[in-house]
Amino acid sequence: MESSQSYPGWPLRNYLAFIAIHFKLNNCAVLAFRLRDRSAKTSLLLDIEWEDN
Repeated sequence: MESSQSYPGWPLRNYLAFIAIHFKLNNCAVLAFRLRDRSAKTSLLLDIEWEDN
Protein backbone atom coordinates (compact mmCIF):
# COMPACT_ATOMS: atom_id res chain seq x y z
CA MET A 1 0.00 0.00 0.00
CA GLU A 2 1.38 3.41 -0.94
CA SER A 3 0.25 4.97 2.34
CA SER A 4 2.40 2.50 4.25
CA GLN A 5 5.42 3.64 2.27
CA SER A 6 4.60 7.32 2.76
CA TYR A 7 3.82 6.94 6.46
CA PRO A 8 5.76 3.88 7.67
CA GLY A 9 5.33 4.79 11.33
CA TRP A 10 1.66 5.67 11.15
CA PRO A 11 -0.47 3.21 13.19
CA LEU A 12 -2.91 1.21 11.08
CA ARG A 13 -5.64 1.90 13.63
CA ASN A 14 -5.33 5.65 13.09
CA TYR A 15 -5.39 5.14 9.32
CA LEU A 16 -8.57 3.06 9.53
CA ALA A 17 -10.17 5.62 11.83
CA PHE A 18 -9.29 8.38 9.36
CA ILE A 19 -10.92 6.41 6.54
CA ALA A 20 -13.97 5.59 8.68
CA ILE A 21 -14.52 9.29 9.40
CA HIS A 22 -14.47 10.06 5.70
CA PHE A 23 -16.89 7.21 5.01
CA LYS A 24 -19.31 8.84 7.43
CA LEU A 25 -18.82 12.32 5.97
CA ASN A 26 -18.85 11.33 2.31
CA ASN A 27 -20.06 8.70 -0.09
CA CYS A 28 -17.86 5.72 -0.84
CA ALA A 29 -17.66 7.00 -4.42
CA VAL A 30 -16.59 10.45 -3.26
CA LEU A 31 -13.88 8.97 -1.04
CA ALA A 32 -12.63 6.79 -3.89
CA PHE A 33 -12.58 9.84 -6.16
CA ARG A 34 -10.51 11.80 -3.66
CA LEU A 35 -8.03 8.98 -3.11
CA ARG A 36 -7.62 8.36 -6.83
CA ASP A 37 -7.80 11.80 -8.44
CA ARG A 38 -6.74 14.09 -5.61
CA SER A 39 -3.91 12.09 -4.12
CA ALA A 40 -1.85 15.23 -3.49
CA LYS A 41 -4.57 16.83 -1.35
CA THR A 42 -5.29 13.51 0.36
CA SER A 43 -1.62 13.15 1.26
CA LEU A 44 -1.68 16.67 2.67
CA LEU A 45 -4.74 15.83 4.78
CA LEU A 46 -3.05 12.68 6.06
CA ASP A 47 0.04 14.72 6.92
CA ILE A 48 -2.05 17.29 8.80
CA GLU A 49 -3.86 14.55 10.73
CA TRP A 50 -0.53 12.93 11.61
CA GLU A 51 0.94 16.23 12.86
CA ASP A 52 -2.22 17.03 14.82
CA ASN A 53 -2.13 13.68 16.62
